[in-house]
Amino acid sequence: MKKSKFLALVLVSVLVCSCVLTACNKQQETPTNGTTATQTVSPTDENTTDNPDAQAETGKPNSGSSTQNSGNNTSNQGNNASIEEEEGIPGVTAGKPTSDTGSTANPTRCTITAGTQGYTKNVGETFTYTCNMKTPKKIEDVQATLTYDGTMLRLISVSFPVTDSATVYNENIQNEVKFNAVNLQGFDFTKKGGCLVTAQFEVLKKGGTSISTAVEVMSEVGTGNAYVTNYKLADGVKITESGK
Repeated sequence: MKKSKFLALVLVSVLVCSCVLTACNKQQETPTNGTTATQTVSPTDENTTDNPDAQAETGKPNSGSSTQNSGNNTSNQGNNASIEEEEGIPGVTAGKPTSDTGSTANPTRCTITAGTQGYTKNVGETFTYTCNMKTPKKIEDVQATLTYDGTMLRLISVSFPVTDSATVYNENIQNEVKFNAVNLQGFDFTKKGGCLVTAQFEVLKKGGTSISTAVEVMSEVGTGNAYVTNYKLADGVKITESGK
């Protein structure tokens, strides 16, 4: 009798455990009311579902990279074309600027007028101006002014070959050299080529400029006859200006 009760209890326990296990399995498989089942989707599945063309574009560079590379290619082509154009111009070196200033082939030039003739020099070179004078007789005095443009020319030296040490001059006046000389024994300008004044200059700028000498006072030795009146030379007096 006792064995029958024991077996009955064991069977009941087994049935209870089976029912409990069955209920738990069903609870895990079926969501409770008001709760939505969540499904985890991998990035690969999502891209495949949302973008049908994604698989077709796999392995191709993105559009941003293509645009950037295209821009670089266009820029390089433009640079190559620019270089080719420069190479096609005579006297132009590709990729290098050209300038006439300071170049040996096309130096900067300055034209200096002395008398009736123009003389061309490069910037930085020296120019020598000469004023020769011829008079009918010897002179006892002379006063004159040499004029030049100090922005174009720099005075280096000045001399007075005939009047020499008897000459008093001032070269510190802007754009001018004033001078005079007196000798009662006379200065001889009766021969051709008597040099009244000569000056050496450095060329500072390109362009054009001039140098001239104006005689203000000049008298014949012994008589005092004027060889100049209001800057007008008397008959037989000749002044020649030149340069080199």
